[in-house]
Amino acid sequence: LMMIHHDMPALADHNRRSLTEASYGVIMQPLVHAAQAAIDRGEIRPINPHTVAGGFLSLLEGNTIAARAGFGHDLRLMMDASLDMIIGGLRRDQRPG
Repeated sequence: LMMIHHDMPALADHNRRSLTEASYGVIMQPLVHAAQAAIDRGEIRPINPHTVAGGFLSLLEGNTIAARAGFGHDLRLMMDASLDMIIGGLRRDQRPG
């Protein structure tokens, strides 16, 4: 995401379009498809899969920015914790036992 804000504005329009399409296909599209498949299987609630994918990428990018700024600990641990929050949520397990 940082590349989109910092580098892409300097590219010619046709190069920017080409890079946008290529990056969408390898970064965003697989996440959109995975979110839609999870919705279809009833594993996650119905929500716009593009929103899920964008939120997922934004959270992970935020970890990178925080780590570079010295606000986080180990980047790998931050990424693992973020993935755990996305998949497992923040609520404590309420099941007995």
